[in-house]
Amino acid sequence: MSERVTGALHRLYRDYYAGRLALADYRHQRGLLLDSLLGNADDTDELQTMPRQQLPELKLEQSSSEPVREPKSKSKGFRWPYVVAACIPLLAVVVFLATKQLDEPMKTEIEPEPVVENAAVVVEEPVERAEPRQEQEPEIPRVPDVGQVLVEEFIARDDWRDVRLNDFQDTWGRLPARDRIVAKGSMWFAPLVDGLEYQINEAIEFSSNPAEDARLTSLYLFASKLGLPELTPSGWRPPKPKPVVRDTPDASVDAPVVAKTVEPPVAETESAPPVKARPDTNEFSCRASQLETRRRTCHDVLQDGSNGPPMLVVASGSLDDERVVRAPFAISLREVSRQEFEAYCRAAAVSCPDDPWPGEDMPVVNVSWDEAAAYSAWLSEQTGYRYRLPSETEWEYAARAGSDAEYPYGDELTPAMARYSGLADYDKPLSTDDTTTRRNKFGLWHVVGNVREWVAPDGSVGSDERTARGGSFADSEDGLRLTVREILAASDRDRQTGFRVLREL
Repeated sequence: MSERVTGALHRLYRDYYAGRLALADYRHQRGLLLDSLLGNADDTDELQTMPRQQLPELKLEQSSSEPVREPKSKSKGFRWPYVVAACIPLLAVVVFLATKQLDEPMKTEIEPEPVVENAAVVVEEPVERAEPRQEQEPEIPRVPDVGQVLVEEFIARDDWRDVRLNDFQDTWGRLPARDRIVAKGSMWFAPLVDGLEYQINEAIEFSSNPAEDARLTSLYLFASKLGLPELTPSGWRPPKPKPVVRDTPDASVDAPVVAKTVEPPVAETESAPPVKARPDTNEFSCRASQLETRRRTCHDVLQDGSNGPPMLVVASGSLDDERVVRAPFAISLREVSRQEFEAYCRAAAVSCPDDPWPGEDMPVVNVSWDEAAAYSAWLSEQTGYRYRLPSETEWEYAARAGSDAEYPYGDELTPAMARYSGLADYDKPLSTDDTTTRRNKFGLWHVVGNVREWVAPDGSVGSDERTARGGSFADSEDGLRLTVREILAASDRDRQTGFRVLREL
């Protein structure tokens, strides 16, 4: 019986310690169990066998009155002295332990509230200290953007002309060292290195003297600026900048040094306009000798040192027995851009046409035939070579590139080949630097579609009429056939018509 009472006392204490029993009820129930040790053992048996959930309710009912003690059983009277003698030591131990630990649960009841309050205060403090860190976070995104975007845009354009290389180098040199490091670690830098290596190998293959090739020098200098010595020859050093020698308009000025470097003037032909001869010091100037190499692109230099429009050298040939191109020529690689035409407007002090679309690389439109011819004459004055609008025969010869099909790309046309209203109605052309469409076999961009181009008519037209060829972004595929001619007034201006120029060699 003593073991049962002891177990009941332990369970009672655990219920109290766990908070399932109030202190007053715990003390009352404990008193009942202790009294049962001295009373009827049957009460203890009942408490032992009773479910734990019902025990507090039973004792709470009994707490309002004195403990009820049943008469002692006569059949068990002979056992009671032994029970008392056996339980007295155990009772003393239980009372001692229960009394000793009584204060500890009480502390756990009283102390939790201030502990919770302190914890709440501690939680708020880190939130206040974390606010300054959030203010510094906007500085993180701008670390890699500048250099990475520069490299990405260069790769997207895929334009390796010297003017693009120079622009890239100038911007790259102004970047902080950290931005350049981040750009080199981006996914776009590897294609840049691969493209540069390809350009160098191609220039070496088509150069007659790589040691003195100006194109190779430009590419090597580009590799040096990017920190890629592995792409330059062993022992190569950047060339020292040469002093700029400007032409003197007044021949009476004493300039013996300049006179030694000036080449004889270019002889004028009967068809050539009166242009000022300039020394041919540009390594990338257009020459007929380029036909013997695979480097057909070129550009002349204007008087302010900037580059003229990029050109492509085309060999002589014929369309048929009657339409013959007797001499090689250079023709615009792309349509004349708004940026290129604005240089003429500023120099000639004339108003530029309205720009329906933003962007310096967009093809210039809203120009009349006379304005296109005036731009060509200005290029002639700037470069010392004769520029003009191509004739219809010259334009078609360059556009066909040896093909006798309906289009430069065959007898069928798709929107992936040219910009026209095929599957969708486009409201503007592509930029002149766009490379999403297809070049013809000569390498010319946008010879059909995008914007139609003014040409010098070699057919029968009225005195006030001129011809445009190639179709535009607003035309269907029928308007892009190489045989289609648009007859317009020389003074007409619209947003569908631009031009490209021809340079005589």
